[in-house]
Amino acid sequence: MVRFLVVHAHLFLALLPALTAAVSGQEPAAPDAAAIERAVERGVARMIELQELDGSFRYSCAAFMPGQTSLTVYTLLKCGVHAEHQAIQRALAFLETVEAEHVYDTAMLVMMFAELDASKYRREIQKLTKRLLGWQARGFAYPSGVEDLSNTQYGALAFRAAEAAGIKVPVKAWEKIIDYVMTMGAHTPVSPGRGWAYRDDRHVSGSMTAAGVSVLAIARDALASKGRLRSRKLDAIEEEIQAGLEWLAANFTVETSWLPTNERKPQELAWRYYNLYGIERTGHLLGIDKIGTHDWYREGAAFLLGQQDELGGWNTAPKELQPNTCFALLFLRRASAPRTGEKSVRAKTYGGDDPSHAVNLRAAGDTPLRVWISSFNGTLKDGAVERVDYVLGDDTVLKSVAKSASGDGRFAAELELPGPGKWTIHARAYPSGNGDAPHDSAAIEVRVDEVLAPWMLEYARGRKQNLLLATTLDVKGSSELTHQGWRPSNVADGLQTRGWLCAPDDATPWVKVTLDKPQRANVLLLTHASSLPSTTGQYARATEVEVYVDDEDPIRVSMGADERRKTRVELGRPRNIGRIEVRILGREPGTVEGKAVGFMELELVLER
Repeated sequence: MVRFLVVHAHLFLALLPALTAAVSGQEPAAPDAAAIERAVERGVARMIELQELDGSFRYSCAAFMPGQTSLTVYTLLKCGVHAEHQAIQRALAFLETVEAEHVYDTAMLVMMFAELDASKYRREIQKLTKRLLGWQARGFAYPSGVEDLSNTQYGALAFRAAEAAGIKVPVKAWEKIIDYVMTMGAHTPVSPGRGWAYRDDRHVSGSMTAAGVSVLAIARDALASKGRLRSRKLDAIEEEIQAGLEWLAANFTVETSWLPTNERKPQELAWRYYNLYGIERTGHLLGIDKIGTHDWYREGAAFLLGQQDELGGWNTAPKELQPNTCFALLFLRRASAPRTGEKSVRAKTYGGDDPSHAVNLRAAGDTPLRVWISSFNGTLKDGAVERVDYVLGDDTVLKSVAKSASGDGRFAAELELPGPGKWTIHARAYPSGNGDAPHDSAAIEVRVDEVLAPWMLEYARGRKQNLLLATTLDVKGSSELTHQGWRPSNVADGLQTRGWLCAPDDATPWVKVTLDKPQRANVLLLTHASSLPSTTGQYARATEVEVYVDDEDPIRVSMGADERRKTRVELGRPRNIGRIEVRILGREPGTVEGKAVGFMELELVLER
């Protein structure tokens, strides 16, 4: 298979067990539960920041549209994010607009729906499981091409999730998976035990050995639960599992993926996080705390806590931030989640106490945001406060709480902030009846993630209304930023994960879309080109454009300044449109690529 697909297979494998081990020779200290919880909280916030305007997540979205998005939803749910959170609702709305065409993303959807609500999504799980069964040979391929152990593990994991959701998987399907895994060859064995390879023509590796162990454990348990596993077959499977564990124990490391010396490549580092989560799954499936002499969770968690970046993610290369962060979170969450299966993440908290301040404000949560006065000092002691206003920015009072309504003197309130993002609030306390000026607390910055603003679901469902996707297109541009793949064709592919940028020295940038079959429409939507959703201003921003529709007079439009919002162009009465050209007349330079300017997406819609 193409190396890209092999790498993608690994980076998407939410349960790809891998070898990894502490090379220092010393067992690290037990990971601190509070530190793990903080790391999970920061990692969750980072993933939410990375969500695209259409609700998707960028990694390999063009090739595997549902893949990273369903993996992210699965991860957020495992980390305790509730199903009604705006990030999950937006992602689900996006997933309604795309179709799974590969084993990886189909299997990941099964796992996501089963975790989300197996009863509610039973029909979807059943449909996707039937699709996987139709693709199965013995193991699984992409689904076309040659079977491999990576795709096969995805198929097994999906079958396991489906059966947990009450969907029956035929005995024959499990038997074929066992037969495939047990008859795979073992190339270049370099240590005790039994190793597996991605395919028979590849070298044994840690990740694939762990995959072999996990798939056999999953299939063994499935057949045993049906009473369809004979003792002789069970003994053979157990021997293979133990041989695989012996191999993993002999090659254990947490810092990188193991490959034979002559096969080691930079991908070893790129694979380290899915490998770690793979180890967690191996330990979970087999019910073991150690692989050989290694406490796999202790060593892996200590390593992950040291690798989290300042923004809360885990990464080895710019394009792999999203899957790597998911795998790191899934590993860490195993220890922080209660054994009862209850899911919870620590509420975000803000503010503190400073004796030098007359008023001290604290806040917790998201939507609504809970606020209260943690302490009064100086002349405000002894309940000498008539009311407290909670103020957004400099002067917008969100809520006033009178002394009589506060009850316990904390002047507690719940605030609804205008929308998602970062907001600054402070408390203003009014002394009781003495005419003194009010006292302001220190301002605190809070982050709101959960507000489901009206535009969010509208953008997430945009593919369904985009008429450019209803026909074949010819897309041309004045130039392109070739070294980053910002091609003109990306501007009309229905994805907010990639777009078009002109070359920095292009003085008159334009992009033209010709429709093979004209579409009846009356609105054009333009989205600014941007890098990661959490980063703005890196590329030039279009300020003025002219829109040409067929041979009509141009429409001049001022682009909105917010990169996270679409600019709406009214085209007049609904009519058949066969050609659209957008010329950029003005731009503000970016911080990275200077004058490279363009669009993430053009969308043609009919509004009645």
